[in-house]
Amino acid sequence: QSEMWLKQNNIYFDKLIVNARDKKKVCLEENIDLLIDDSISNCKNVITSGIPAIMIRNKFNIDNDIKCFQNWKQIYDYINESKIIKIIKYNDNYKKDVCSFVNESMHKFIGRDYKERPDVSNINDYYIKNNGNFWLAIDVKTKNVIGTIALENRENKYGILKRFYVDEEYQNNGVGSKLYDMFYNYTKNMTKINKIYLACGHVLDKAHQFYKRKGFIQKDNIDIDMHFAEDDDFFVKNLDRK
Repeated sequence: QSEMWLKQNNIYFDKLIVNARDKKKVCLEENIDLLIDDSISNCKNVITSGIPAIMIRNKFNIDNDIKCFQNWKQIYDYINESKIIKIIKYNDNYKKDVCSFVNESMHKFIGRDYKERPDVSNINDYYIKNNGNFWLAIDVKTKNVIGTIALENRENKYGILKRFYVDEEYQNNGVGSKLYDMFYNYTKNMTKINKIYLACGHVLDKAHQFYKRKGFIQKDNIDIDMHFAEDDDFFVKNLDRK
């Protein structure tokens, strides 16, 4: 019946999946960029995977992370006019783009030289194989990498937040918070790490304020062996595992 209705109304579709009880699983398997649903529980569940969601309903927004619209015209206009951002785990299809994005971000934000950075050129070996991870923010329309964040896992004892950048054009739109939420939820739920460290350029005032809002404490020095620049400031956050 669903297929017949779609065809009768001249609605194009690539694939029809029915009785999908776990929509998060299906969205990940099918590489979905955006979920449109009438269930807030489905939308909230899918959002935890980094995929944005829209609700179609007669009421106004009921959740800060979920846009609500009353009809398909409103949904079409929103998609057409807005930036739709998806958070995904790194894969090698994006290797060249990530290397370029990180280099450009470091040069633009803190004046670093363009060069090959071994951890970014070998993300699987440096981060993922050690039970760390690396996430990308993708503009689903352009397919461009517009943000990154990484977890370096040190023996499941402590973690280092690294390579956290968001393209200037996409800042102040919640992209950084979405990336950080993926990082933090993975660190807390999928590792035994109890303390997170990071080094941040002294000139990056907005970044400093962001970390403080997320519960990081600025320190004068660091008590672990980690890479940092002379003009970096240090931040530490303890994870509550009670």
